[in-house]
Amino acid sequence: MNKEPEISIVVPIYNCDKFLRGCLQSVLDQTFDSYEVLMVNNRSTDSSEQIAREFEKKDSRFRLIQCKSGLAGSTRNIGIHAARGKYLAFLDGDDKLLPDYMKKLHSAAEKYHADIVVCGFYIYYLNKEKRRKSGRIPHVAVYDNIEAMKELLRDRYMRFYLWNKLWKRTLFSETGIEIPDMYYEDAAVCPQLFSHAEKVVMIDDCLYEYMRYNSAVMEINMGPQRINDYINTIPIIRLFLEDQGNYKTVERSFQKHISHVVLSLPLLCIQSKRDLNDGVLKNASRGIKKAFKCSKMPANELKHLEIRSDTVR
Repeated sequence: MNKEPEISIVVPIYNCDKFLRGCLQSVLDQTFDSYEVLMVNNRSTDSSEQIAREFEKKDSRFRLIQCKSGLAGSTRNIGIHAARGKYLAFLDGDDKLLPDYMKKLHSAAEKYHADIVVCGFYIYYLNKEKRRKSGRIPHVAVYDNIEAMKELLRDRYMRFYLWNKLWKRTLFSETGIEIPDMYYEDAAVCPQLFSHAEKVVMIDDCLYEYMRYNSAVMEINMGPQRINDYINTIPIIRLFLEDQGNYKTVERSFQKHISHVVLSLPLLCIQSKRDLNDGVLKNASRGIKKAFKCSKMPANELKHLEIRSDTVR
């Protein structure tokens, strides 16, 4: 491949062989062809690597890269550093793209000279073998930096996901932004990326299929570390906004994220009760107290807190 692709698609892979072939085939089925696929395998022990190698042999746009340590953040960062495209897209190894995903997002990015383009998505429930549109369908809109940040923090239409967006690669390459190695890394890094975007465009198409194992409200594999990382997105985001000088401007929108965390904690602790040492009520109470503390205390005091420390245990 001599000509640089328009879009680099980063696919983090970890033990997803049941879904990976369908995931990668959904890229091959795209109606847009100027792309490369960076398949980053993070120590898979199933047949995921073999499936990735099949696609690498089948199409020169697919490239397998090995990741030897870290979580999803490190895996994606390796793909980002290897990317050559003007734009970046992210696709999880158990999800799928609809055929016009790249074509429509790329068209909007070029038409509006946008740094970020956001689309809607479907949720596919594996236990029922059905999909439905995500709760709030985006509408067509063009945002400046601050309005886009407010919409992101409200987490209604923009949502804290890396994968339902097309990103101008310079948002990473020219800023040095890295995706942190933590659960809910999307929520921690998206505000940073949005802060460097001069223009964000939202389109009303659902173009991504996000797989969930069941249709219950609760997520699977909700252990104490995942809950702690969810709580810790509050001080991480707030400190970033404070450093940028934008916190007061977007504070009301940021309160929505805090309310989402606080309202979710009792349910998340119930799900993780077998892994908790101190009981559901005590852990949920501690988590809620930390969430409010990190949202209310003066910024200079917050900077001296060990914000990534565990609260739920």
